[in-house]
Formats: sequence, structure tokens, C-alpha cells
Amino acid sequence: HRFGFVPRLALAAHYGEETLPYLLRVLQGWSAYAAAEPAWPYISNLVVQYRGIALGWAWLFIAGLPDDIADEKREIEFLILKILQEDVRYLSNRTGDSHPNNHLLADGFIGWLLATTFPEFSVSSMLLERSNAVIETELARQTYDDGTSFEHSVHYHEMGCEMVAAHI
Repeated sequence: HRFGFVPRLALAAHYGEETLPYLLRVLQGWSAYAAAEPAWPYISNLVVQYRGIALGWAWLFIAGLPDDIADEKREIEFLILKILQEDVRYLSNRTGDSHPNNHLLADGFIGWLLATTFPEFSVSSMLLERSNAVIETELARQTYDDGTSFEHSVHYHEMGCEMVAAHI
């Protein structure tokens, strides 16, 4: 449900691998299941954020394929954008509601990324506004005056640095 493998399948198509039929079946199957179980794709902001990043990258790779390769390309682009639109709609109402740690910081950065990358979605401007407010408050909260942080995991520090670098 996070689709971490999807960008790799999309990129492999650029190198002649026959991944599009498989990718199309996965997206169709996931969409059918999500329609039958509408709460399942939205069990947490973090799941939606991971999926948004994965599908955003995949969409760029698929859109960059030659137009004459297959009808599958257009169907995959459509399904990815359809899922992303729903994910942006979900996040636009919930960004800033995560736990006050790197999950909340991720709310801001990933909301910013999706709203900036896909401004044509009707709620992108609302998501961008909420995301910027979260980033502003959460960045200041990451370290204390003495230089320490409320997060004691190097993994979380690395993730926070990567989000800041992507944003800058």
C-alpha cells in the first residue's frame, strides 16, 4: 500500500524491461481493492505520504516514456494521477495532525512536495498553505537551545535532514 517498488518498475521501462503490463495490473488491482475498502488506503498520514512520494516519482518516469510505446502508458498515468489526487485530498484535511516528531515534520514536507508538484489538483493550494505552516513551526522545534533534539535516533535525524535538503 506504500508502493515503494513502483518507481523502480517505472524506471525499468526506460531500459526496455516489460514492466508496464505488470504495473498496470498492480494499480488496477489496488484501485479495485481500495474502492471496495475505502478506509484501508488511509490508515495513517505516513502511509499516504510514502505512497505519494512513490507515485510522484513513478508518474514522472512513466510520463517520460515515448508516447508510442503502448496504451498501457496512458492508463498507468491516469491511475497514478487518480490515486495521487485522492491522496492530496486526504492530506489537505489532515496535514499537521500527526504526532509531534518527524512524522509531523514529514506532514509538512511531503504535503509541500505533492502540492508543489501537482498544483492542478483542486485542493493543492490548501495543502500547500497547511504544509508551510507545519514546516515553519516544526523546523524550529527540532532542536533545543543546547543543540540536542527530542529525537534520539540517528535515523530520524537523517530523515529530517533529507526532507530539509529536498525542500531547500
